[in-house]
Amino acid sequence: MGNDLEMVENEFAVSVSDDKAALLAALGQDGVSENRQSGPATLRINYDADTEDGHTLKRGTWKIWNGSENVYSDSVVINPMARTYQYSIFDQEEGQIICRSMQRRKMTDRFEDDRGGVKCGRLTRKEEEELDEDDPRLLLSKSVTCNLIIYGQLDMPDSVNAAGEASPVKDLPFVGYFKRSGFRPMNDFIKQKLGNSIPLPTALIEIKTKRMANGGVTYWIPQPSLVKEVSLTPERKELCQKFLDTIAASNSMLMSDHKESLKQIMPNEDIDLANRLAG
Repeated sequence: MGNDLEMVENEFAVSVSDDKAALLAALGQDGVSENRQSGPATLRINYDADTEDGHTLKRGTWKIWNGSENVYSDSVVINPMARTYQYSIFDQEEGQIICRSMQRRKMTDRFEDDRGGVKCGRLTRKEEEELDEDDPRLLLSKSVTCNLIIYGQLDMPDSVNAAGEASPVKDLPFVGYFKRSGFRPMNDFIKQKLGNSIPLPTALIEIKTKRMANGGVTYWIPQPSLVKEVSLTPERKELCQKFLDTIAASNSMLMSDHKESLKQIMPNEDIDLANRLAG
């Protein structure tokens, strides 16, 4: 079955093809039904009411760093290049992610994590129901977030900065983490509207937000819609390849962390067994 590290490195180490079927397979869309910062700017929904220097902000708008300042817009048009899934745990007290899994194409894949486990301890619903409410395994599972990650480029022609001044964005590389209430709208859209017929790099998608309320909690969810299909230009192929290479490199490093963590928590014979199962 081959070495698991090689498998991880090769999963996203593919060439972007003009062939539609091959491209869908490379992006994990071939079977959509399943039995300040480094890197690209992060697209997120703004929940701040104002800035530290006193500017009033509109909550529920899209927010992204354009290279020099944060800009905001009611809608964004994205041209996605890749879609992955990943499990993670964010520690509120430490203010950082303390566990992160591999990025995979499909939810049915195996998600080794950097702690030496799988899915950062996330259990299935059935497994959770079989545990007592105070079981540490259940508490850990509840703390794990499943992320739908989208890499691509975006336009925000009507975006403004915090002062309300026009600051349009065009062809900006980005990454978006859609989780919790934002997970299903984006995941369902990709499955149902794009499916296995429209490769991500050939779709222009407008995303607005919808205000929701649950008791005293107000939140916003993404509302995507297909604008149109576009051709797979050499520029789009090149950007798509760069994102796939980035994902492959990230997974390779995380698999190394996974193996190192295994050495700390498991006897050698169990490590060998785990590696064979992962392979």
